Amino acid sequence: MADVDKDLERIRDTYLPETILAYISTLHFAGTSLSRDHLLECMDLAAVIAQKGSNVAACFVKENRMKELVESFAACSKALAIATGEKKSAGSHSKKMRETGWSRELWSVKP
Repeated sequence: MADVDKDLERIRDTYLPETILAYISTLHFAGTSLSRDHLLECMDLAAVIAQKGSNVAACFVKENRMKELVESFAACSKALAIATGEKKSAGSHSKKMRETGWSRELWSVKP
């Protein structure tokens, strides 16, 4: 049973960072192409990964991929800060966003 646990841990440590980085990349592309809402989702993901008790960050540290994770979130954060907000999506005022308190104006940067 210990061998199975070690195998599952190795699979998790190998594939979870790769999957999350791909998801962040997808959110970044969608956020710059379609709607800022995807960038907001990325920032929400950053908060979930950084949350106390979350062991996802440990996978990135273990696999020496923390730099990639931070750079990916930084790129999304920068894109969110410079986004014009002109692109509106049909679901921009979704129930999920209202429940979590997110709004487009939260990330608007004005000179």
